[in-house]
Amino acid sequence: MSRGTGSSEEQSDLCAAYVRHEGEMAVVLAELKCGQLVDAERHCSTVESLIVAGQLRRYKRFTRSAKQLRRQANYALHVYTFMLTFHVFNFQ
Repeated sequence: MSRGTGSSEEQSDLCAAYVRHEGEMAVVLAELKCGQLVDAERHCSTVESLIVAGQLRRYKRFTRSAKQLRRQANYALHVYTFMLTFHVFNFQ
């Protein structure tokens, strides 16, 4: 299986980076090869599920950084949507 979206290898990489960086999700996301701001919600949700399942420890940094990362991703999506709506991009 490849290290693509949702693969077990991607989850293993995510868990290892989460533990290594003690829940600092911006750093975790930067370390992941496929980690982009648009993936923030998916990665944060995966970590949250593993915490609830008892497979990962909840770090205080995770709670703070995940909230901040989700806010940034949401803002970026709104800006991108606004720019598309008003044809700010010049695709020629």
